[in-house]
Amino acid sequence: MSRSSFSRRGNARREAGFNLIELTIVLVVLGVMGFLAGSAFSGADTASSASKNRARAKVVYEAVRYFALANKRFPCPDQSGDGYEECEGRVEFGFVPYVTLGLENMMEMDPVYYAVYRGTNDNSDLAVLAERGDDTEGQIGYKGYGDLIQALEGIPTTLDPTNHVRVAAVSADGTSDCSNATHPAFVVMVPGAVGKDGENVTNWGDSPYCVASPIQSGTSSYDDFVLAESPVALAEWLFKHHVP
Repeated sequence: MSRSSFSRRGNARREAGFNLIELTIVLVVLGVMGFLAGSAFSGADTASSASKNRARAKVVYEAVRYFALANKRFPCPDQSGDGYEECEGRVEFGFVPYVTLGLENMMEMDPVYYAVYRGTNDNSDLAVLAERGDDTEGQIGYKGYGDLIQALEGIPTTLDPTNHVRVAAVSADGTSDCSNATHPAFVVMVPGAVGKDGENVTNWGDSPYCVASPIQSGTSSYDDFVLAESPVALAEWLFKHHVP
């Protein structure tokens, strides 16, 4: 079945599927929150800071993916710290919109950074619910999964000169190389103990919206935890997990 054909049928029973999506999110959140709460209860030394950061990043990462699965767009960043997404101005970088994602219980923790690829118009903006094909309102597939996948597949494989979010390559000396980077669909970054505001070695890179690679090795001065999703991998995941 082609992606174009599934986009025509993908919404037929979406409301029933949303309950399953929401249940999955709840289970993931409860599992990670249980881990974090257990670590705090039994003492800070029970789980390492790195393990806690990994757990926090993972629950946000999964919540963002399932938000996209349910809403056929990605959440906008929280720009003010109130937990809600703010979509004005196509801003790509900010904080995780905890309330929008249903993760209100995580707001008391240190901030987690979030960035999403937003192009120069609705066709290339992953945070916009848009019709990118030729369906009309009322047709199955109108503003559907196929349209979101089309936006993902339209993200350039080479660096866009307009300073969109990017993930650095790892250079031979193990540091981030923002001149040799790729555009992700979205990025989640949990600041480590060295820089609670995220302004340690990465500082989101040496150029705007450039974050260190998820595979960069940690050091005494770099302990942020990064998760990033490539457009191709995310398009395949959405295609496999959409509710027919």
